[in-house]
Amino acid sequence: MSTMRGEADQTKFTVSARNGEPADAKEAIFPIFRTDQAGMLHLLGTGFFITRLGIFVSAKHVFEDVIDANDGVNDGLTIIQFDKHKKYYLRPVIAFGLHGLADVAVGVCAPMSHKVTREPLYNKVLTLSSKRPRIFDVIYTYAYPGTKVIYGDKQEVQISPKFYAGIVRNYFPTGRDRVLLPYPCYQTSIVLHGAASGGPVFGPGGTVIGVNSTGYEGDLDISFISRIEDIMDLKLRDVIMPDESEPRNVPISELVSINHVSIK
Repeated sequence: MSTMRGEADQTKFTVSARNGEPADAKEAIFPIFRTDQAGMLHLLGTGFFITRLGIFVSAKHVFEDVIDANDGVNDGLTIIQFDKHKKYYLRPVIAFGLHGLADVAVGVCAPMSHKVTREPLYNKVLTLSSKRPRIFDVIYTYAYPGTKVIYGDKQEVQISPKFYAGIVRNYFPTGRDRVLLPYPCYQTSIVLHGAASGGPVFGPGGTVIGVNSTGYEGDLDISFISRIEDIMDLKLRDVIMPDESEPRNVPISELVSINHVSIK
């Protein structure tokens, strides 16, 4: 794979897992694809797990790429997930919730289970940060813009995740403008290529402080990320919580309160 502009030294950065220890980024961060009616995959963006049973975060506009004008899902969403043995799993996205303003969203992957015992299989998760970054803080992301899908008699997916680093340059608490970025966001110097959208942005200690939103083509190192805290009011529909029998809409903040989502 050729080097993409803005790639960082891959040995200098770590990400924080649920227990606060360094984790293999590829186990918790994954590429997101649109699956067309012929079953072909088309790369859309990046996402990352926040619960062990497949709840994840990405950018809202990644999900909007599969919603038609009538708010129906036109094509399916699928992720490719890796485990510590470098095995991969295709997990369809079965539900998602979009923020009304900010470029953040949550999704739910189809559950996985052991082929023999049928016990649930858990995925790795990232730890979120309760602190906002400061101007000039060093931040970095891990994303899949270099991934390629090769179409032929048999489609081939070449997975290429990388770290990209930069600094926080500005903060817009009420949005940068009324049209393109009307939500709270940070301006950064991270180079964001197309399919990096939705990837996690890390601050000190490898905890997630933001979500990749948009970058500029050309040689300008200018990008914008959404705040991770804006996922807290997003709701998952028809969830059956522990010790409950009926499904209901559950906000991410409630999952945090019962320690299903890790925040440091």
